[in-house]
Amino acid sequence: MKRLAILDAHVAPDNFLDCAEAMCREANVSLKVLECRTADAVVAGAHDCDAALCCFVPVDASVLSRLPKLRMVVRVGIGVDNFNLDDFTRCGVFACNTPDYGIEEVAVHSLALMLALERNIVRYARATRQGAWAQGVGREMRRLSHRTLGLIGFGRIARKLATLAAPLGYSLVAFDPYVCAAECAGANAHKVEIEELFRRADIIVVLAPATGETRHIVNANHLGLARDGLLLVNTSRGSLVDTGAVAEALRCGKLHGAALDVLEEEPPSARSLELLEHDAVILTPHIAYRSQESLAALNRLSVQTALDYLCGNTIRNLVNKAALRA
Repeated sequence: MKRLAILDAHVAPDNFLDCAEAMCREANVSLKVLECRTADAVVAGAHDCDAALCCFVPVDASVLSRLPKLRMVVRVGIGVDNFNLDDFTRCGVFACNTPDYGIEEVAVHSLALMLALERNIVRYARATRQGAWAQGVGREMRRLSHRTLGLIGFGRIARKLATLAAPLGYSLVAFDPYVCAAECAGANAHKVEIEELFRRADIIVVLAPATGETRHIVNANHLGLARDGLLLVNTSRGSLVDTGAVAEALRCGKLHGAALDVLEEEPPSARSLELLEHDAVILTPHIAYRSQESLAALNRLSVQTALDYLCGNTIRNLVNKAALRA
């Protein structure tokens, strides 16, 4: 009988264990539930497993090199920043993710944050709650059909956001070195380089994966290219945005607002919480992906990816495609 491990069940999504147990029972796969926090714990617990599901525990050569039976690890989520993909490939292990469970939710949350910034919702609500009834709170607002939206990353979520934003009147520009101009044009976006995006955009949404290439892609140099009054939204990963650069851009007026669902340190450090000193900042606690439907899909799709491999040798949502040639 094939064996599947859940490496860090203590941080798994709601109802994940019940879903995994039911699906493994139906597929005649043995399920091992672990609560690993270290590499040694993963090795000790998963030594007899053929595949694993993982939420947040790091997986690299210190784990993979000592688990010769393990052939696949599925990330219960989209980002794989807790995986060392080069180590996966060197060890001949498939690294997979679950990219399609919350596309609508993240796109809608991004749009909600965009419009909250554009329409000064938080500032007006705060001022009204404090007793003011004033129309001149904060900056003057602009008509959306006169605005340019810049998308950093143009994968599935960004394309969904493009379909929501374009009917509101936004002009769209996108930066993604792995997507061709024709694909961007098919979603009503003009492909540009990162420098041009910062120069042209009135509002930027960050939707790229966390990699070495994208770390601090929103930085002081790039922000310096923008016109004063830029708005910024990040619903991808905190590491893509330099918190210090954002704080300085807010102080000097380069940024007129920022809405961040993800931070460099989560839970937020004192440095991140300092951003809330600016009344044009919105922070939400990494919940862009959440809905009842998305969580149910996350549970089902991540487990199914592992079972498809264990029961039929089918590889879905492979991230380290070089492992196929290893």
